[in-house]
Amino acid sequence: MDAVLEANEVVDSRMKQKKARILCKLDIEKVYDHVNREYLLNVLEKMRFGLKWIKFCTSSVKFSTLINVMEGLNNMLKTTNTNGWLRGFDVASNGKESLEVTHLQYADDTLIFCGAKEEQLK
Repeated sequence: MDAVLEANEVVDSRMKQKKARILCKLDIEKVYDHVNREYLLNVLEKMRFGLKWIKFCTSSVKFSTLINVMEGLNNMLKTTNTNGWLRGFDVASNGKESLEVTHLQYADDTLIFCGAKEEQLK
């Protein structure tokens, strides 16, 4: 419920500013059935799991790995914002300071907020 309220506040704030906007909703249904093994190994290694442990756990006939696969998307969106490729919605602006929201994630859903500019969509 909190995520819905947060998303509503972000959209409401942008509408009050009367600026062009884009909201993209991604529903990552059944993402766990389609995880690329190479990508999974790379993520586990970046999370500082030992390479021997990773190979042992993933080379057996039967294994299961519990990992937040949304973390990769979250990091990609943060990088696009840091590099200036994606600008989110300014929320709670008081003239001096504002909070920029580029995305919200919960469960298998992601909301991406950006300005209505072609270069941000690319």
